[in-house]
Amino acid sequence: MSDLAAALGADLAAVAAALADAAAAEPAATPLQPRLSGLATLASGPHAHAFVRAVAQAEGRLRREHPAAAAPLLALLADQRPAASRLRAAAIEELLLAGEPDLARLVELYRRDLRAALAASGSEPPPWRLLGPALLRFLGELLPAAIGEQPRLRRSLPSEAERALIDQLRAAWAEPLPTLGEQFGQSILASAGAAISQVQQTIVHGDLYTLPGAPQPDLPLLYTRYRAFVVESFGALDFRGVLQLQAATRISLEQIYIPICGRAHHDERGPGAPLATLHDFVREQPLLVVLGDPGSGKSTLVRYLLLTLTRGDPRRGLGLDPLWLPIFFPVAAFAAARAQPGGADLSPFAYLSTYYSGLSQPDYGPLFARALTLGRALVLFDGLDEVRDDRQAIVHSLEAFVREWDAVGNRFVATSRIVGYSDAPLDASLFAVVTIQPLADEQIHAFIERWSRAYAALGEPATPSGGDLLHDLMREAASSELERRVAERVASLSQAVFADPQVTDLARNPLLLTILALIHNQGARLPDRRADLYRLCVEALAETWNRTRSLSGRPVDVLLGDEQIDERFVVNVLGPVALWLHGERAGGLIDQDELERHIAATLAQSDGVPRRRARCLARAFIELMRRDTGLLIERGHRRFAFLHLTFEEYLAARGLLESVVVEHPDDLLQSYAADPRWHEVLRLAIAAASQREAQRLLLTMLAAPATGEQRGLPTVLVGECLCDAGRNGAGGRAWEAGIAALLTVVADPAVPLATRVAAGTVLGRLGDPRQLDPNTGRARGASGAAVPDYWCDVAAGPFWHGDERLRRGRRLAIRQVELPYAFRLARYPVSNAEFARFIDAGGYHDPRWWTQAGWTFISPAGRRSPPEQPGTPIGQPGLWGVAPYNTPAQPVVGVSWYEAAAYGAWLTAAGRAAGWLYPGECLRLPTALEWERAARHLDQRIYPWGDQPPDAERANFDGAGLRAPAPLGCFPAGAAVCGALDLAGNVWEWTCSLADALDAPRPCADVAPGETPAIKGGAFNWEADALRCGAHYWFHPGQRHNLLGFRLVWVAATEEP
Repeated sequence: MSDLAAALGADLAAVAAALADAAAAEPAATPLQPRLSGLATLASGPHAHAFVRAVAQAEGRLRREHPAAAAPLLALLADQRPAASRLRAAAIEELLLAGEPDLARLVELYRRDLRAALAASGSEPPPWRLLGPALLRFLGELLPAAIGEQPRLRRSLPSEAERALIDQLRAAWAEPLPTLGEQFGQSILASAGAAISQVQQTIVHGDLYTLPGAPQPDLPLLYTRYRAFVVESFGALDFRGVLQLQAATRISLEQIYIPICGRAHHDERGPGAPLATLHDFVREQPLLVVLGDPGSGKSTLVRYLLLTLTRGDPRRGLGLDPLWLPIFFPVAAFAAARAQPGGADLSPFAYLSTYYSGLSQPDYGPLFARALTLGRALVLFDGLDEVRDDRQAIVHSLEAFVREWDAVGNRFVATSRIVGYSDAPLDASLFAVVTIQPLADEQIHAFIERWSRAYAALGEPATPSGGDLLHDLMREAASSELERRVAERVASLSQAVFADPQVTDLARNPLLLTILALIHNQGARLPDRRADLYRLCVEALAETWNRTRSLSGRPVDVLLGDEQIDERFVVNVLGPVALWLHGERAGGLIDQDELERHIAATLAQSDGVPRRRARCLARAFIELMRRDTGLLIERGHRRFAFLHLTFEEYLAARGLLESVVVEHPDDLLQSYAADPRWHEVLRLAIAAASQREAQRLLLTMLAAPATGEQRGLPTVLVGECLCDAGRNGAGGRAWEAGIAALLTVVADPAVPLATRVAAGTVLGRLGDPRQLDPNTGRARGASGAAVPDYWCDVAAGPFWHGDERLRRGRRLAIRQVELPYAFRLARYPVSNAEFARFIDAGGYHDPRWWTQAGWTFISPAGRRSPPEQPGTPIGQPGLWGVAPYNTPAQPVVGVSWYEAAAYGAWLTAAGRAAGWLYPGECLRLPTALEWERAARHLDQRIYPWGDQPPDAERANFDGAGLRAPAPLGCFPAGAAVCGALDLAGNVWEWTCSLADALDAPRPCADVAPGETPAIKGGAFNWEADALRCGAHYWFHPGQRHNLLGFRLVWVAATEEP
């Protein structure tokens, strides 16, 4: 028996025995006794050999799926030290036996117990970011599956009903933990985790009142004050300027909050990373970066964490125990403090006291110090992307802080926009990274229901009290009326959101969905563009100011001097302020005196108001906003900021576009075009402009100078603006110039890889002219000089086949072979946009395009591999619509050999019907010989581009670091002599040759399920050896992995051997 099987078996027996003892004392758990007795002898009784086989099988699968994490994890699971045994036993209990596993318990055991033991012995403990997913996969999925495949063990693990009984046992025996507030009032010894199976783990929290050499602060009082501050600052959303109500204008965050989902960044070879809620990631990843688009919910998550950990039930909402102190840390404000004279050496820890004192709060430093020292702080680094200057230095400072305090078990969550994060990311060896995903339909419905209920309840009279029949009837009537109004609002808002697909797309962003709900409440038609949405919101603010000044609710004019406050006035006053604030103030905070000066200067310069009167009007305007609107709100004593960064950006865009106060706007436009921080501002400016002005601005941006790492960035921004505006909104000249510039960027090796990928992605959204037009057989834009032919000519004749330098098993003697016919190879793999036409044409439902084995495969009777369910038909690729594989210009992946062959048959018929393909010609998968001839040319080159080793400029492989397929043609330096791109790397490509007959001249007409077609070219997550021209691998024809794609050849049937 291996050390791993022995260790797992021993701890499984111990856990099962402890659970059996607990079950014996609980009559309701009596049915568990036989199951637990069997588990206690699983590794030592008559079934021991089957258990060993199951462990070995699960181990092998783990090593293939998680090659980087498997070795250290398996070594820890076999480790005999007490700390390792405690983690192993807890993991067995949580992942093999529990119905609702407490994953946070495993995180804490590893970080506080096992990691310390490893460090004490001189070992370098691997990060939980690496081990955690592998542990969950091994004990939560692979080992149970392997046990289930052993006939003797098939019924050994508990059923769902039995797991529920085990959970009841665990809950009954668990010792309640004191709250954090209780801990600040006493010295305690705390034990963590379930009490049934683990060896007692004791954490000495020590004297909670004193730190060495420090005075004795009143920590319970500070904790009470801090909780009150968090609830007051983050507990409600303020809609004073939007909701047409005279009473309550603040909605509790908890009333409308819905969990949002994210997807982890992985570099393993498994299928696409599964979707999970951000709560799951916060619970399971102690060091986490949350990336998202503007308004995607990053700051709302921070608010929710702050509230839940200070006043809620974090175990119910997050799966965390109530022992964490959340510490809000605004990164941009920290950067601004360090930029002040004498602040260059300001540490994150020292800044915490400074920040909260500046908000008229007491010095929370002793409270934070105690929580950090105990390892009970959850530090929330909010807005990493908002740092203006020297972000790398800020990142290094935060990393040093994290390394110092991570050792004792604290947790850290950082938020950032996607754009610009890669310029100065946090250390990937420390932090796991997750990207927020758009809201799904069911999440939008959940928000609409919660929003409608919260809105309908605003201003509701108090529920009648009293115990008599009359009061019971009054309460029932009030409740029925409320439910009626809620149902009406849900139906009305749902209809408005889902009736128009463009509005639905906007609603997948949480901030935009909230604004849509606000606008809908005022009876306006919902717009389908972001800029129009923000404009309507500002108009609603101005209209509401007028209404809220009248007790009757009827509109009255609200004047500031001689000016009526309306949308135009708000933009004229706040646009220049927002533009200045966005460029000069990290974190978006501005002192009231400075705000008054800027508003007064705008009034004086634009309206000719005398300076003293302008200052008085500015003060009155700020008072109006403070009292009646939520657009510009007070954060701390006499310090203001916009409600959300997005509104700052929108008003800055309008200021840049319209304000007479802004000098040399075209120069500003060009200087901002390559700066990711101005990305949203410029996009909103173009979207808000007229067609003539939008075209002029886009052409100005295309002329913006950009060199080095900024090369190509203005062009990508122009492409995104074109996506927003459409051809009509942008003007034909700007549209054509923008697409031509994007093609140039993608094909320029001097442009940084990330920018080429971004340009290719945008090009796909605009309608990539390089892709095949099935009506003509040529590239869609083939008449333009910048677009090469879709097909690459490959001549007949001898060439070199094989590679003697490959590893054993794939090594082939290199020799000359003859290809007696010419053919044409697709320049690129088939893209998602191209394959979508096959789906839209009903290709999955037409047996004409499918081989016999293929038609059986896609039917419900076909063989399925996890996560696909047996008995389900196939109607699209396996990862269709799944990020990060679903943009139009990426190669289609998740296609079986049968789907690739069917696409070729369908396109052949389409080409013949359109007249660009002769009856004797066909499109199909290339043979291995055809593929290698196109890649190798006529010499013995190692790679399609020559003999130079692969790098990130030539191919998308594991060394490039993209971790996903790149859009077509992003590696121009890796082109083959024939002109084909992406032959090496990006995705493995199906061939119509079997792996055991690579040099067979004839293509396979069909492939039986037990046969293995060859694949060529390597993939984004494979090593460099796979990119060699003579390399190959193989898969079963029904496998639909994230690394499998294909391209076609055009051959004349009469020229085939």
